[in-house]
Amino acid sequence: MNFYVCLVTALVVLLAPEGLLFPELLLAQETAKTTAGATAEPTASSGTGDLWFMILLPLAMVVFMMLVMRQPKDQKQREQMLKELKKNDRVVTVGGIIAKVAIVSPETKSVKLVLDEKSGSCMTVTMSSIARVLTGEEKGDLGEETK
Repeated sequence: MNFYVCLVTALVVLLAPEGLLFPELLLAQETAKTTAGATAEPTASSGTGDLWFMILLPLAMVVFMMLVMRQPKDQKQREQMLKELKKNDRVVTVGGIIAKVAIVSPETKSVKLVLDEKSGSCMTVTMSSIARVLTGEEKGDLGEETK
């Protein structure tokens, strides 16, 4: 989300005409014109800078609010997925490990995963380390190893 905030801020700075947000840049441009031989004539502002600012500021605020409001929706879906986690579900951890759920412990917020049924290797992870639950098609693709 911080990336999007920086992107919107950069757009406001870059799209603002005549150095609206940084008047020292406008002053530096005028100084460069004077040293290049052009006469420094005071010009009347047409007011377009104010118009751009009035358009870009609400636009930036709308984009920011859309990004902030989207986060709780994703969080609710993730909490629902973890709540519905049950024995024998195939899951993928954030580390990329594919395993089958053996025991779900909501009290300790941990899950015991069976890595290999033949050798009986297991590991216990926190519920927050479960990235996703595999669906029917994915189970077929990733579930069985080729011999």
